Amino acid sequence: MFELNHIKGNTYYFDSYAKVGIFINRKGQVILVDSGDHKRTVRTFNKLLEEKNLKPDVIICTPCHVDHISGNRFFQEKYGTKILCSDKERMFIKYTDIEPDIMYNGYSVNKKLNPNYQGEPSEPEVFSETNIPEGIEIIPMPGHAWQMVGVKTEDNVIFIADSIMSAETWEDHRLPFFNHINDSIETLEMLKTLEADVFVASHAEPVSDITELADLNIRMIKERKQLLFELCDENSADELFVLYMKELGIDVQGARYQSYYTMLRHYLQALIEDKLIEGEWNGEKYIYRKK
Repeated sequence: MFELNHIKGNTYYFDSYAKVGIFINRKGQVILVDSGDHKRTVRTFNKLLEEKNLKPDVIICTPCHVDHISGNRFFQEKYGTKILCSDKERMFIKYTDIEPDIMYNGYSVNKKLNPNYQGEPSEPEVFSETNIPEGIEIIPMPGHAWQMVGVKTEDNVIFIADSIMSAETWEDHRLPFFNHINDSIETLEMLKTLEADVFVASHAEPVSDITELADLNIRMIKERKQLLFELCDENSADELFVLYMKELGIDVQGARYQSYYTMLRHYLQALIEDKLIEGEWNGEKYIYRKK
């Protein structure tokens, strides 16, 4: 943990809670894939870069979430590092106070109680044909975030961001965050068609074959969709939340309530998109039932 690890050629990663990719292209540009998960982690990461005489020229932001962008402002102010991201993610990177509210379906008390829920604002640019550095390819990977991307280097290494979670993450969290459930499944299916020597997820160990882990994530998501479908029986969202958490064995305490309740909403929306359930106001409460 907190070390620079060589993957292949000129591609490396910094090992922390959310891995940071490093690629040095043929022009000598130092390109980061994300920028760090916490202010303290960013300082450690920068010290390692300085020891290697590396100054980041560009940061490619995969999703807009705080554990991926916590070094943006630091590197931009220290080195004038250019920050690139997708169009929909840009707003949340520039105005970081918005992202926790959207993520938690309303005003989030978490950012007041715990500042780690919110990153510092920075000034990103949207990807264009002229600003993407040589030697990398941007791959759309929507699902976990609105317009999340992966990054492939010319060393045939793909950083796949939060498109996939480790088996340990599923065991620990039971219901890890995905913004759009059905898009996440499509992205996971797409990952299995990609060719690379190494796949690097933000919250899982690098692997040479992504199929097994992708299938695990698809199975876990579909099992949770099916469980929620079976529970829908003229229930309100609050009633479903209690039943869902009990079935999944999740002990909801404090700020975790907001994130898990958001995930319930996301899975309900996926079932509505699948035309498996419908919602209706019955005069007293809004209920969900099978179609």
